Amino acid sequence: MKPLSRAFAAGLSAAALIVPLAACSSPGEQAPTTGPCAGESLRVSQSTSDSLLYTADAVAQDKDLYAEQGLQIETMSLGGGSEAIQALVGGSVDVTISAHPTVISTRAEGGPVVSFATLMDDLLFDLGMKSELAPAERDEESVLNALRGKRIGVTSAGSASDQAIRHMAKQAGMNPESDFEIVPTGGAAEITASFANGGIDAYLISPPASRIAADKGDGEIVLNLAQGEAPSTENIMWLTALTNEETLADRQSALGCYATALQNAMQLIKNEPEEAKQVVRDEFEQITDEQFNDAFDQVVEATADSVAVDPELADASFDFATTIGGKLNIDSAKTYTTKVTDQVVK
Repeated sequence: MKPLSRAFAAGLSAAALIVPLAACSSPGEQAPTTGPCAGESLRVSQSTSDSLLYTADAVAQDKDLYAEQGLQIETMSLGGGSEAIQALVGGSVDVTISAHPTVISTRAEGGPVVSFATLMDDLLFDLGMKSELAPAERDEESVLNALRGKRIGVTSAGSASDQAIRHMAKQAGMNPESDFEIVPTGGAAEITASFANGGIDAYLISPPASRIAADKGDGEIVLNLAQGEAPSTENIMWLTALTNEETLADRQSALGCYATALQNAMQLIKNEPEEAKQVVRDEFEQITDEQFNDAFDQVVEATADSVAVDPELADASFDFATTIGGKLNIDSAKTYTTKVTDQVVK
């Protein structure tokens, strides 16, 4: 493995300091005593918690699907995807939920991480912008042209939202460094506040925060990526569960139980969306039922049919990453493994 870049190592040190403060469940709780992984626990990090990106995880916890496998899960929420993945590299957590292109870029910088399960195969993002700036035509090219010279909010540098807007720009023949300004603001709440006070002109975040931001900042959603309104981002492996090489080698059975619980949760989302919807509805009391239902429809659309890692979609995700960062010094096959989900989906 190549040495970690200086910038990446600096972020890694910062993440190591942040993670213990971000714990969302008590590590002192007794682990389940039954199930194939009885007595085992996993520490799981994710980026901002006020997002429907993590619906499968929320359903798995609410419906005791992890407990059925014998797993105790300690969840930690950080501001952006890059912070969450740095915590995994540093060994503060065992699993992270993040975008596969972020896994690829981390691996290229020397981070020993690998995706082992698929959660979403569409991008659960909305592109919102000020109504006064929104173009009449709502195709990808027209929207990107309307963003020239504007400030676009993303959660953090190198995060999934950052990579997605850069990819869209490059696919349209634009330069994301000069044609507009990409502004890392923090989590969804920070993006919403910045959009409302005029600090940014547009944003790329997940629903329902995307809908809240539009309402509070005199804006509107101009592209719904989960429903194919940005063709340049379709047909790739997107949201994944990933781990580091040490955990993959030493705790494959626990990862298999984790993937099994996610598989069961995803099936509930796809087949019983009304039941799954109720699990997360109370977390978003500030939005109307209509807004929430629209957002959850996007979740159902984006959620993969199976946790299985599809090498073809993973390779498409690798092409996505190279569009952003240029040629990489790794192979696509080094960024994912099918070992875990091959035991889950037979």
